[in-house]
Amino acid sequence: MTVNKLEPDNGTLNDELFTVAGMFDGSLYKLLLRMALPMFVGMLTQVTYAIADIFWLSHIDVTNSGIIAGVGLVFPVGMGLFAIANGIQIGMGSLLSRAIGMQRLDRAQRILSVGIIIALFFAIVITVLGYVYAQPLLRSLGATKSIIGYATEFYYYSLLTVFSIMLIGVMMGLFQGAGKIMVIMKASLLGALVNIMLDPIMIFVFDFGVKGVALASFLAQLSVVAYFIYTLMDYISG
Repeated sequence: MTVNKLEPDNGTLNDELFTVAGMFDGSLYKLLLRMALPMFVGMLTQVTYAIADIFWLSHIDVTNSGIIAGVGLVFPVGMGLFAIANGIQIGMGSLLSRAIGMQRLDRAQRILSVGIIIALFFAIVITVLGYVYAQPLLRSLGATKSIIGYATEFYYYSLLTVFSIMLIGVMMGLFQGAGKIMVIMKASLLGALVNIMLDPIMIFVFDFGVKGVALASFLAQLSVVAYFIYTLMDYISG
């Protein structure tokens, strides 16, 4: 089965990023694989973040199970952040793909602007409320006296990642909607590799301990944001 090439009407987009040329060429099976594989890799790399973090945390003090318990207590908060970012990504991807299909560059640019504003709004609100209600939140998650110290340390440093997580959601939605799925896969792999390399450095070389894991994740996510921005600027300048 072959998908016909999409023909533009009422003008074409003048931006290379928002072009439909070649997006729908080839067999349906190859198109599905091309679109699905990078997304699968992206989700898989998110799992490697958690695996790498737990692996290196377990080597800080093999006799102290409170470290893993404290950090593990905060993981649901991170999952909630990623859920919000994924919501932004899916919404932007859907709206952008429609705008691109209609050959509406102006609409696509407005969607991107609104997506950034929404992401920044969520980031500010979550960061402020996260700091204000840190202790009640951790206790509601089941933090006890023996682990709340580790949980609090990891939690506060993890809040540094809120802005980067939201921006990653925006950028993924942008490139997903534009059909540039390979960009998302490369960014996800970059983030996973940086995180895996920085975890032992932050924990043992700089002796940051538990907060080193959060800092490694923060720097890994910054590298992803930087890659997205570099790629976007490359499309704009090209």
